[in-house]
Amino acid sequence: MRHDRNASRQLAGQRPGQAPLMNHSYVVQILVPTQTGKGEPVSTEWFDNFLQELTDRFGGATSFVRAPGQGLWRSDGTTERDTIAVLEVMAAKLAAGRALDDDIDRLSGCVAAMREAGEDVEAFAAADLAFHFEVARIAGNTVLQDILHSIRSLLLVWFDRTLRVDGTIAETLVEHQAVFEAIRTRSPVKAERRMKQMMDAADGRLNETLQESGAAQRPHPF
Repeated sequence: MRHDRNASRQLAGQRPGQAPLMNHSYVVQILVPTQTGKGEPVSTEWFDNFLQELTDRFGGATSFVRAPGQGLWRSDGTTERDTIAVLEVMAAKLAAGRALDDDIDRLSGCVAAMREAGEDVEAFAAADLAFHFEVARIAGNTVLQDILHSIRSLLLVWFDRTLRVDGTIAETLVEHQAVFEAIRTRSPVKAERRMKQMMDAADGRLNETLQESGAAQRPHPF
């Protein structure tokens, strides 16, 4: 009986003879998409009900929008844009903390391909997208990988739109190099900050091109 008791304590992280462990509390973060599988926006009412359900069940919950997911709500009560940028920022931070030497080599290859593409928009866009797939893979973020796969064609369309603006390819390359260096040097905080800066810059460039063409706002390219 003593053996069984000690075994159960070890499984729980408690050494034999140690006082019983107190119950642990955990902070859990849940990422919720702002659109349904059919592309329809999720209403603020749904989010409010979901928050209340979590509060009732677990005794408390806090909702927030992490930058760079700003301007998330429209005045008519529906969500305005996808929160893929939030996942990108989180993935960069995780990748910086988890990257192995082989991972760095593959990511470096993506940056090199972007550089070698020069002004070839299609080649640059393909290397750009490969960079983000690689960051998601290193981070172990399967949700982001699935999202990138599902909207790959859409992303390439918007890559094409923004990258044809003079100077955009050069700016985008510099931004990706900055993120790469943060991951290469295993600096999670820098990787998070630099990915956010890149997302903000990409969002601004796309919105500018859309305003010039009079088109509706769409998910930003990277």
